[in-house]
Amino acid sequence: MKRLKSKKSKDRIDKPVRNISIVSTTGMLKRELIQEIYEYYEDLGCNIYICKSCFVPRRLTVADDKFRASELMKEVKSKTCDAIIFARGGEYSERLLPYLDKSIIKKHPKLIIGFSDLTSILSLFVENSKSRVFHGPMATDIIYSPLKTTKMLKTILRGKTPDLNLPRVTVLNDGEAEGILKGGCISVLANLLETDYCPSFSQSILFIEDINESKRALRRIFQQFKTARKLMSIQAVIFGEMYNCGRTHKSFWEDFKLSIFEFFFKYQIPIGYNLLSGHGRNEFYLPFGRKVKLSLKHKHSSLKIL
Repeated sequence: MKRLKSKKSKDRIDKPVRNISIVSTTGMLKRELIQEIYEYYEDLGCNIYICKSCFVPRRLTVADDKFRASELMKEVKSKTCDAIIFARGGEYSERLLPYLDKSIIKKHPKLIIGFSDLTSILSLFVENSKSRVFHGPMATDIIYSPLKTTKMLKTILRGKTPDLNLPRVTVLNDGEAEGILKGGCISVLANLLETDYCPSFSQSILFIEDINESKRALRRIFQQFKTARKLMSIQAVIFGEMYNCGRTHKSFWEDFKLSIFEFFFKYQIPIGYNLLSGHGRNEFYLPFGRKVKLSLKHKHSSLKIL
């Protein structure tokens, strides 16, 4: 589809989205989903451009890394692109980091949406630009999402960031905290420790989710963060979905709370879990890089934009 020029604006990040580019850092889109993706976003009133990376198999080569990074940078610079929504999850997105230009990312803020392995790239945008970055369903996920998630996306595409009610969150340590919302897939973030791409978590609200990690592996990851002194000044922590990280959902949390107590309770901060964001139902778009107020209460929890 031919892309239309967007209206010029001094500050693009809070403007309604007209043109969306779908980019893949991890592999091909299933061809049977492409028409559904077009129809979904066009029903929202947006023009869709599906990039070449969505039609090319993932190859773990430097040439492939550079190709995907170059295409992402092209869309960041493009005057006809208001938003970049990643096509799908996968692995090895962090391989693109050395080929992404921070100065270009800073100069051209966009709306950016992704999650899972894209945590590494989302963090790069959060740390180096004023882009509106959301941890939430990608192009292949949103077409199967519930109506309330689509309504949330509509609000975001209009240039607004909605406050969130969090009715199903289980509160371990109640309270309120303010800070910059950061985080994502914790095993991906662990891979960034001791690198130039590791985000700062100072004074942040830390969101954590993951998939297919054992409780022992997660405990080891928390120990890495503790050793790197990344937990000392966080203001609150909230856990999202930990999909397939235990034999059953219920038994996972019952056992995993011991690790939460060990690594987080001594900081005397608000702590909650079971936010439906991440691998699994993934019903929320979380505004990474924004200052928020997290209220964790046993009767009602919420996340408000400041």
